[in-house]
Amino acid sequence: IAQVCKIKRILVKPVFDDAAANKNSTLSVNRVTANQFKQALNVKLGLRLTTSEVQVLLRKFDDNNDGMVNYVSFANLVDPPEQAFDPYSLR
Repeated sequence: IAQVCKIKRILVKPVFDDAAANKNSTLSVNRVTANQFKQALNVKLGLRLTTSEVQVLLRKFDDNNDGMVNYVSFANLVDPPEQAFDPYSLR
């Protein structure tokens, strides 16, 4: 997934941030429902994962076993690390 997102130049965290801020969301901090997670992966990101692949991800990132997915943990693995910005350097 990380390789595909890198090739397509897609950041996944903003997509999940948008889903979490939706007025129909549960408004849990850094968490989305399993359906929102599936929809973001397959529709908004266009990854077209199989049902079994999505189930593996849901089990991995449902850290409280409550049906909510910790999308920040997922995004930390998929998105490239942010580069530190030093405002005092000339680079």
